Amino acid sequence: MKTYTITHYWHLHQHVSHTGTLAQLVEKFSYTLLCGHQRNPVIPTKPKTIKALVKALQDSRDVLGRWNEMYYLNN
Repeated sequence: MKTYTITHYWHLHQHVSHTGTLAQLVEKFSYTLLCGHQRNPVIPTKPKTIKALVKALQDSRDVLGRWNEMYYLNN
């Protein structure tokens, strides 16, 4: 299985990187995806691709008002 790394930045350049398969990363960020989906049902809770996951995280961030956070795909 292919692994990916997503880096989550927030506040004053603090960051943490999460590495795993698509399924593992979806599980890791499931709460953020769920919260975003509750505010905007267009946001998927189980994205099918890594690019869709990053977009869903960014969209969740926007609807939740967390403009100081960013998600980047490192691979």
